[in-house]
Amino acid sequence: MDFVWNLQKANKQHRAMQNVAHIQVNFELHVDFAYRGTDALRVGLRKTLADSLGLIGIRQLSNNGTTHTRWVGLTTPYLLFKHLQAWRTFMLLNNEHAVAFAWQGEEGLEGTLYAQEAYAAEWGVFNPEFFEVFQ
Repeated sequence: MDFVWNLQKANKQHRAMQNVAHIQVNFELHVDFAYRGTDALRVGLRKTLADSLGLIGIRQLSNNGTTHTRWVGLTTPYLLFKHLQAWRTFMLLNNEHAVAFAWQGEEGLEGTLYAQEAYAAEWGVFNPEFFEVFQ
C-alpha cells in the first residue's frame, strides 16, 4: 500500500517540516483498541502509542460518541521521520485512512495530510479548520 502527502507522492513540505521545533499530529484509534481491558492496560496504551510512534506528548480528545477515539500528539521532525514506518504500520493495522501533521508556520498553522493512497482523494489535503491543536 502506498502513502501520499496532500495527494502527492513526494512530500513538497518536507523542508518546512524540517525547519520547525515541533510537529503536531491528529489521529484516531478504534474504541475497541482504546477501551478494552483493565485500567492498567488503558493507561499503558498512551505510553505504548507515544513510544512506538515517536511522540513526546499525547492526549486523548473527546470522541463525541463515535466508534473512534481521537488523539493529538506532539513530536519533532527527527522523531517523525525516524518513526514514519511505524506510522504506516499503525495506519494499516488500525485501518486509519489519514493522519494530519501540522506546525506553526509564518502564516499560522500549516500542515500536511498523510494518507493511504487508496483513500487520499476522499480525504483531500490538510485543512487547519479541522485540526485539533496540542495544548
